Amino acid sequence: MFHSLDAVYSSLPGQLQTRIPDGVEYGIGGPGAYPEGPTIGTVARYHHDGMGNLPTRRVIDLPPQSLIKQMATDVLDALSKYTDA
Repeated sequence: MFHSLDAVYSSLPGQLQTRIPDGVEYGIGGPGAYPEGPTIGTVARYHHDGMGNLPTRRVIDLPPQSLIKQMATDVLDALSKYTDA
């Protein structure tokens, strides 16, 4: 799982890169697995949700609404600055 968190995308096991309309989606998961064990995505899910004695450790979570609103405002400001809108 260590390499799946590398800041530079390098297609190592656990790193996902998917082209989506108007962008690219990055994440952790995929078929890369530990030798004779669960996939890296499964281990990330164990940490994200917690299980047994493993506490919940949010790996990826939604941003707070205040941040979403600020990001929307920033996008609209940028669009109005660089377009005729």
